[in-house]
Amino acid sequence: MITYKLYASLRTDKKKTDGTCPINFFLRVEGTIVKIPTGKSCLATEWNKKEHTAKTNSAKGIALAAFLNKRIADFNAFMYSEEAMGKTVTLSLAQSFFDDTNKSDFYAFWTEQVELWGASLKPNTLKTYVTTLRILKEIAPTLSFGDLTLSFVQKFDHHMATKRKNSYNGRFGKHKVLRAMIRRAIANKLMKESPYEHHRLKPAEGQRVFLTLDEVNKIRNYEVNSNGKNLQIAKDYLETSIFLGLRYSDIVGLKYENVKEDHISLVMKKNSKPIIIPLIPMAKAIIDKYSKHKIILDDAPVFPFVANATINKHLKELMRLVGVKKHVSMHVGRHTFASLHLHAKTSLAHLQQLLGHKNIHDTMIYAKTMTEDLFSSMENLNSIYEQSAIHIASGG
Repeated sequence: MITYKLYASLRTDKKKTDGTCPINFFLRVEGTIVKIPTGKSCLATEWNKKEHTAKTNSAKGIALAAFLNKRIADFNAFMYSEEAMGKTVTLSLAQSFFDDTNKSDFYAFWTEQVELWGASLKPNTLKTYVTTLRILKEIAPTLSFGDLTLSFVQKFDHHMATKRKNSYNGRFGKHKVLRAMIRRAIANKLMKESPYEHHRLKPAEGQRVFLTLDEVNKIRNYEVNSNGKNLQIAKDYLETSIFLGLRYSDIVGLKYENVKEDHISLVMKKNSKPIIIPLIPMAKAIIDKYSKHKIILDDAPVFPFVANATINKHLKELMRLVGVKKHVSMHVGRHTFASLHLHAKTSLAHLQQLLGHKNIHDTMIYAKTMTEDLFSSMENLNSIYEQSAIHIASGG
């Protein structure tokens, strides 16, 4: 086994005119020793020769000792990471750490990658990477590639669950981001294996909330008073989602150039998929309402901008007023669109096109929510069996 060591030493033989002496790192790999400048210096009386570091009896000494200790710790983490990837320890490998101070710093790599992706990723996606990095720093202010073990991933999950009180799916999203960054590091040959090989990710199957036809009609028939402008806008957002299956991001980004005589044509914000949705009269009436008394430009937004959180706040109030006892957010409108289409016997292939799903499996999730239909179907079948048994018993 090849041994190595890095330690600091004060060069008293190179005293400067101001009385201070330069501090060098001494790097030993097997029997070879090389000197590497640190760029730091101090007085001989400020140096702890026995401990190979600065004396910590002053603020200056504490800062200097912290700098030297961190550099040595980062070097050791770098070497551990390189060895873990199967690289042979050589003097050249050890010296390469000093060629790039960020070589072993996972956070520096993370920041660099986010900057590179800045032009290609959506703002919300970039925000998730920034948020995840902040959470990681809560449990590890510094992190090298060698620190990314299964134990660390488990610690990360425990921190989100216990300290931040994140839901399972909330934690799942952050794990996906960390895993993606680790995969990028592996692609750059900075890591050999992902700890997620031993920590499987699987989203929880949450219950999808959707509105029944009766509940939709309660919302449609409710008249907002003249003082409830923001409540009316929230109602219009939700109904547009129910009638057209659009997400909040697509409604708020809907422009008049997307609105044709009998359909909506747009590119979905989430997956950049172009879709065409037939424009039913109820949805057209809402859009036409916003086009009155203003000059229509092709690139003008159809709906006034309201933040998603604000819309959801007003929807909570709206549900109270109409007597719907469900937790309704904007995305419930899209779920409702899908579930009502399934009730109307729309084929999954057609529903996939209307929702803009790239994968039919995403559309099938909605079919799985229709459990009441399954029970109803089994009850109908059971009735047929019972009627048949009665008919046979009676000699019919």
